[in-house]
Amino acid sequence: MLSFDFSQLYLPDTFRRRTKFTKVYTDESSIYRTLTWEGYGHETVTHSKGEYVRGDVHTNRVEGFWRTVKLGIHGVYHGVSRKYLQSYLDEYTFRYNHRHEPRSMFASFLGRVEKASGSLA
Repeated sequence: MLSFDFSQLYLPDTFRRRTKFTKVYTDESSIYRTLTWEGYGHETVTHSKGEYVRGDVHTNRVEGFWRTVKLGIHGVYHGVSRKYLQSYLDEYTFRYNHRHEPRSMFASFLGRVEKASGSLA
């Protein structure tokens, strides 16, 4: 099993998929220092000084997402192998992106399958 430290995610790979000049809000971690140099609008909140929100700048959504992922992996699955980590992240991304839908998660999933199947026919 893989013991995964989420703080060690490879930052350049994460941001490679984002459009330059996208606004990025982070905490004060030094891993994000190069974002401004790389063309991203970057603002921080300083958690170490008790600052968690400044206007629109906060990290609540991403922290909520990672909390959900960590609780799921450690609580439901008890661990994940490196081979299947991306599949678990994909599952939790789907769950998080559809968390406010009025229909059940299973119905949302079936709707996506139906839509994909219809476009292939």
